[in-house]
Amino acid sequence: NMDYIPPEMREDRGEIELALQHRIPELISLNDIKGDLHLHTKESDGLNTTEEMVNAALEKRYEYIAMTNHTKNLKIAHGIGDQDFIKYFDTVDKLNQKYKIKILKGAEVDILKDGSLDLKDETLGQMDCVIASVHMNISMEKEDMTQRVINAIKTGKVNILGHPTGRLINKRSSYEIELDEVSKYCEKYKTALEINSSPERLDLNDENILKTSKYNVYYSINTDSHNIYGYDFMELGVGTARRGWLGKEKVINTMDLNGLMKFLKK
Repeated sequence: NMDYIPPEMREDRGEIELALQHRIPELISLNDIKGDLHLHTKESDGLNTTEEMVNAALEKRYEYIAMTNHTKNLKIAHGIGDQDFIKYFDTVDKLNQKYKIKILKGAEVDILKDGSLDLKDETLGQMDCVIASVHMNISMEKEDMTQRVINAIKTGKVNILGHPTGRLINKRSSYEIELDEVSKYCEKYKTALEINSSPERLDLNDENILKTSKYNVYYSINTDSHNIYGYDFMELGVGTARRGWLGKEKVINTMDLNGLMKFLKK
């Protein structure tokens, strides 16, 4: 007399005890996802135009997407500056008038070494969705890296912390960071933790989802797509979330557009 245990939970992490207590959570499913909030286009290092990415999202029947190109500090990814973003937002406005999908204005902003953000506050203020990520200076001591990320969150401008541990599977390990401390500030400043669905990242992983979910934090499952085919990686992120025992109620891109916009407004 016990609950059915989804295969993704069968890792000897206490799921049998939960099943005996009839407390197995209802896990998120791919059908719960209403949009993708981490996408790149030709404006930085993507391979497709914004309009091509929009049409691919329409095929997924998404309600919304966010265009989040890299910022100027990340030269290797052809990151763009403040004025380029302002100009690009005109393109987004025109596409919003043309298509029945909400295209959010955003950026994947580099978190600089001191924790400041790589765009001006005025530029960030024109965005709907700000992802902040560490891409450079990744060999810092744990205390310094943790404080760096916390400083970024404390700006109050960050909606989503991108690929929070920085790992690249079979290429490099996670950088040193104290996720418990980061999660406390994500809870305080209403910053979602990303579950990056890219097969070379899967970051947060299942263990870190379980670790951080004891805090009142939210998550965003994104593909980090750099082309129209990357949308398909959403399934990997959802699978990772299920391994981390995550339900849809804590994932911001399962919300309808109105609910999402309320969350994103700081």
